[in-house]
Amino acid sequence: MLIRFFFIILSTLVFFTSQNAWADCASPTAVAGARNFNNGGYEICDGTNWQDFYCPDSLWSTSIMRYWKLDETGGTAADSSSGGHTGTIVNSGRFTWMPSGGKIDGAADFGAIDGQPDETQAHINVGTSLTVSALPVSFAAWINITDNNDYRGIIGKRTGGGAGTKFFWLVIDSGQLSFETATDTATFNYYPPPGQWVHLIMVATASDTRLYVNGFLRDTQGVLGFGSGPAGAPVNIGDNGEIDANGSGDGDPWKGRIDDVRIYAEELDAGEVAGLYGSTVCRSLGSCADAGAVEYDSGGNVLRWCNGTNWIGFRT
Repeated sequence: MLIRFFFIILSTLVFFTSQNAWADCASPTAVAGARNFNNGGYEICDGTNWQDFYCPDSLWSTSIMRYWKLDETGGTAADSSSGGHTGTIVNSGRFTWMPSGGKIDGAADFGAIDGQPDETQAHINVGTSLTVSALPVSFAAWINITDNNDYRGIIGKRTGGGAGTKFFWLVIDSGQLSFETATDTATFNYYPPPGQWVHLIMVATASDTRLYVNGFLRDTQGVLGFGSGPAGAPVNIGDNGEIDANGSGDGDPWKGRIDDVRIYAEELDAGEVAGLYGSTVCRSLGSCADAGAVEYDSGGNVLRWCNGTNWIGFRT
C-alpha cells in the first residue's frame, strides 16, 4: 500500500519549465517538461506528445570518456569516469568549491574579474591526454553564468584563436552559445540566461550537431569536423586551455558556476538526454541485483527502483 501511495504521488508530479511555450500534452494533460509515471515507465511531455523518459544507462556507461561531478569540498576535482583525469585548480584565489551550491549537490564557482589579466583567472586543468578525434561525441554540463560581459569558456582544449589551434571549445560569445573545433564552428540559436541553472548537451554526429537545453532539442547545426587540432594542449574547465598551453594569451575565463561535466564517445539519444537533465530527480543510490524491485527509502525520503545494477531514486 505504501508503494502504491508513492506511485500515485509520483504519477501526478509535474515539473514546469519557463524555457518553453509549446502546446500541452494530452492523456494526461500537461505542459512541456512535465514527467509522468505510466504503465511501469516514465514519460516526458515534449509540448505535443508524451515521450519515453528513463534513467539512462549512460549514467554508468563505458562510453563516458570523462565525468567531473564537481562536488568536492576542497582540493582537486575528481574524474568519476575510468579515465583518472583529476583536475587541478589553477589560481585558486578566484575559485570556490560550493558543496551545496550546485544543481546536483556541489559545484565549482569561478570568480573571474573582468579587466584583469586572464593569466590570473581561475580554471580547472584536467591534463593534456584527452582528445576527441572521431564522431559521434556528446558534451554535457550544468551552467549558471553570472553575466555575458566577455567570452565565457565552459570547457576547451586549444592553443590559440586561429585556424587549427582549437581542438574543441564550448563557449558563450556575446551571450550566444557556440562550439568550435579546428575546422568548424557551430553557433547555436541559444543565449543562456544569467543567474539561472541551465543544462546543456551538445551532440555531434556524422549527420548534424544538436543542442539540447533542459532536456529538449533547442537547435540543430551542420556537421563538425575535428581535424588536426593541438592534441597536446590541456583540457580546461572554466576557460579554453590557451594560457596553460602557452603561458599567456586569451583564456576567456568563466564567471559563475559549473556542475556535472560529462563527455561521451557516443550519440546520446533523446531518452538519455531527458534522463541526464532529470538526474536531479533520477539518481543512483547504490548497487542492487533484484531487477524490478521497488521500495521506499525512508532515510532519504525517496522511492527507489532497481534496474538490475543500481538503485535509481525518484525524488518528489
